[in-house]
Parts: sequence; structure tokens; C-alpha cells
Amino acid sequence: MEAVYLEPLRNKYPHLDLRYIQTSKADGTTIPNLLAAGVKFDLYTNSRGGFEEALLDYDLKYDMSDLIRKYNVDIGHLEPTAIESMRQMFGGKLYGLPVKMNSLLMYYNKTLAEETQKMIDTSTATQR
Repeated sequence: MEAVYLEPLRNKYPHLDLRYIQTSKADGTTIPNLLAAGVKFDLYTNSRGGFEEALLDYDLKYDMSDLIRKYNVDIGHLEPTAIESMRQMFGGKLYGLPVKMNSLLMYYNKTLAEETQKMIDTSTATQR
């Protein structure tokens, strides 16, 4: 987190005081605890499921669409399907930017599956 996000921002904006807070139930640094303590934050990262939960449960949403247009922010390098997915989820609003994509893959031993007659449905899969 530090090297990927904070260091480039610190280098570009040295006058800003940027700190990373790792949320953790064990440490008591959960979103509701941070909000109750008056902690203000400008950037928030999470996985897609956790992101929506925090946005909706704690009313942290802000549509960035107007700011992106106003400041001519180029989001063309971001995955278009991820942008569209976020817009569809929130009625056309863009409450976050997908900065990292994870892919889930499934590998299986085809010979073993055939021997045990536990065939994998390949109608929606690509075999190599």
C-alpha cells in the first residue's frame, strides 16, 4: 500500500499529510469505530463486496462522475467492464475506481475427473 499508493502521492504532494490505516476488527480499527472516533479519510480501498458494504452502510458514497468530467481525468487505462459494472451497480453513479483486478481460475486434473466420472461442465469454460 505504501509503495504503490502513498509514496507516489507524497512525492507529488509533499505538503499533504498522508497516513495509511489498516482496518482490523482485532485492533478495533473498523470503519464504524474510525467514524465514531472522528477519523476523516480521503481515500478508501477495499474489495468489491467490502467496498459496497462500507459505502452503503455508512453513507460514504460520492459520485465522482462530475469531478472526472470537470477535471478531464483520463480513466481510459482502467478496465472498461469494471467501470461499467460499478456504474450498473449504483444506478449510473461512479462511487469508486477499480485500480486492481483479480481473476479466479479453476484447474482440475482432467484424467482423474474422467476416471472418477466426475466431469466438469465445460459449456462455459475454455480448455487448454
